[in-house]
Amino acid sequence: MGKEDPFVRLILHYSDLEPRELQRMVPRLDHRLQDHDRLVNGSTLEEVYRITSNHVVAWENGFYRPPPRLPTESSTPLDTLIEREAVLEKEFSIARTLNHMASRLPSGEFQFLLKLIDATNGGFLERFRVSPEYVETHLETIRDSLHLAMQLFPEAAVTGRVHQLDMDSALETHVLGVYREVKMGMRSKFPYGFFRSDPLRTGRVLTRFMVENLYEHGIGGANRIPASTFAQNSLAGIFSLAFGNSVPAAIDAAYPKRFKMWEFAQVPRGYWQGEQGRTRAQEATRWLVEDVLKIPLEDAIHVRFENFEDNKLGGMLQRVYNASSSRAIYDAYPGRFKMWEFVKVPDGYWKGESGKQHAQEATRWLVEKKLQLPLIDIPTLRRYNFVEHRLGRMLLHTYSNSVPRAIVDTYPDHFELQGKTRKKAVYVGSKAA
Repeated sequence: MGKEDPFVRLILHYSDLEPRELQRMVPRLDHRLQDHDRLVNGSTLEEVYRITSNHVVAWENGFYRPPPRLPTESSTPLDTLIEREAVLEKEFSIARTLNHMASRLPSGEFQFLLKLIDATNGGFLERFRVSPEYVETHLETIRDSLHLAMQLFPEAAVTGRVHQLDMDSALETHVLGVYREVKMGMRSKFPYGFFRSDPLRTGRVLTRFMVENLYEHGIGGANRIPASTFAQNSLAGIFSLAFGNSVPAAIDAAYPKRFKMWEFAQVPRGYWQGEQGRTRAQEATRWLVEDVLKIPLEDAIHVRFENFEDNKLGGMLQRVYNASSSRAIYDAYPGRFKMWEFVKVPDGYWKGESGKQHAQEATRWLVEKKLQLPLIDIPTLRRYNFVEHRLGRMLLHTYSNSVPRAIVDTYPDHFELQGKTRKKAVYVGSKAA
């Protein structure tokens, strides 16, 4: 189309009309074109129909924006006419491109594209060279960008809202609008000082958006998110400023109390140290028994190291309880269990002076709590009574498998060893009396 073509001037003259009205003007245009001797085998008239039809397509898709009305020809310099022609040519190019996209994209993606164009005032489409030829050769690139946009604008993809995609008000804050512009390449970077006015709140908003829309495992897997995911989604700055590059801190800020600190790949340095660390270890052990394993409390004595390790508590068990699951359960439920009730007591539990005291306590527990024997019947104890109540190893290590020695050591005021080999515990009443 030549820049001084009368056909161009005629189209521009009527360009402020709605597309269907413009199309109805074709017969009049035809008449004027004949006056200018421009109708050759109907080709120029076909061009009029092509242009106006593309305008109608754009109008029906909610995209059409008519160019400014052209002043009367007598008062319009040639350079203004050329400028208006360029505007109209862009509109035609966009309309043809949209028409082509409608035939190449799935219906859902194309409808979302129209909403996105409306939301960004055409900015999304301007990222590409707008022509059907470009669409054909770069269709996958366009679809990739469109899929990213569908992640960034989930409320449009799900609810189909067309006029609520404004960059400044799409979600709860302006933050998400700016973030979307950066992710879509409409901004080269975040505005200066964007994260510094309210870094914690900004960080919470962006972390939630990233987890729920850009991270493949969603909220349920937020505790497994790698730190590198923040950088991959243009959030390295706020991740450092608001959360000190700590994934647990970021996720806990975004979803308070949703995850226990030990559910993350790594707890903060020093988390299990000191008295506070021990309190946390007790809480973690109770969480394992009651919330994860969901076993009756009396069965907690069967919890093993592997149960801790499988639930990211192996490090805690090693640091706080020297890898002893029995110590952890014993500490988490004070007074509820005896150490010898567990499958395995801690190493060295029956050794030394403290081991002897443990053995005396265990023997009294067996006699008075479990068997409920009167003093005079205690000599009837047999080794199998100890074995049945997990005290066989205690009897072996502390008393060399001698039941009489265990009795006399536990009740020295009431029993003594007698016989030629002094291997018989005899009740002698109360020596104190």
